[in-house]
Amino acid sequence: MITNTPNINTILSIQKAREVLAKDPEQLDGKLSLSDGREYSIQDGKVTRTNHHSGFEKLRESWNKLQSGRLGQSDAVAFTKLLPVDVAMGKSITVSGDYTLTTGSLLDSSAIAVLTGWDGTKFADRTLMNLIGGMLFRH
Repeated sequence: MITNTPNINTILSIQKAREVLAKDPEQLDGKLSLSDGREYSIQDGKVTRTNHHSGFEKLRESWNKLQSGRLGQSDAVAFTKLLPVDVAMGKSITVSGDYTLTTGSLLDSSAIAVLTGWDGTKFADRTLMNLIGGMLFRH
C-alpha cells in the first residue's frame, strides 16, 4: 500500500514500482525499496541504485534479468524511463521511446503537443511546449 506520509520508504514489488513511477512518483518521496531488498533514490528526474549487493546476490539479480530478457539493462535506467518528464513553463522538450511528457497546472500558460513518426501504433517522437500565457487561442 502506498501512503502520502512524507519520507516513507515504501517496499514494493517490481511491478507495483513500475506502476507508481509511471503514474505518480511523488508518492515515493524520493525513495524506492523493492521487496527483494534493492533500494533506489529518485532525484532530478533520475532513479539511482543506492545499495549494491555482492557475490551471490549479484549473480541472482543477473540470472533474473537473463530470464526476463533484460540482461545488460540496469533497473535504475528502466525505472528512470518510466518517470514522467515535466515540462516547465516557457520550456519545450522532445522525447522518443517510452518517456512520458507532463506539465503542471496550465492556469498561467498554454501547452501544445507535436506528435511525429506515427508507425500505426504510436508516435515515435513527442514534443510538449509549455507556453507562457494562458490565452493561446481566443474565440
